[in-house]
Amino acid sequence: MYLLFLVFLTQVTLAQENLEISLSLTVVNYNELLKNNNIFILNNSLEPYSGDVFVSDSLNKIILKGSMNNGKAVGEWTHFFEDGNVHAFFNIENNKLNGEFKEYYLNNNLYKEGNFLNGEMDGVWNLYNLNGQLLFSIEYENGKVKY
Repeated sequence: MYLLFLVFLTQVTLAQENLEISLSLTVVNYNELLKNNNIFILNNSLEPYSGDVFVSDSLNKIILKGSMNNGKAVGEWTHFFEDGNVHAFFNIENNKLNGEFKEYYLNNNLYKEGNFLNGEMDGVWNLYNLNGQLLFSIEYENGKVKY
């Protein structure tokens, strides 16, 4: 019985290691990409890059992560503070900010939130103090304050 458990445990461990290896192969450091006519390609490839991307600082801490499809940034991206806490969440579509945007203070409280439309602030944006209390709201339309 002990031998059977040991074999099972070994298989689970190897499967987990293989999963971690395959995951690490699908994530590319942004510095390994080359920009050609606003399309990102992997250093030794001619095809536009599709997959997950990260940017690290000089201490190899991840400061930004997201995805690319056909050489363009897409979907939800996350920016991190030095300590690893989330600084901001934002969405990219057609190489522009699109959709929900949230930015946080170092203490993890929300700093501001709103939406982008084709790279422009759009709709109601809220700004909060360090304690998370709403300071004020501003409404934007196509990047301009709506009065």
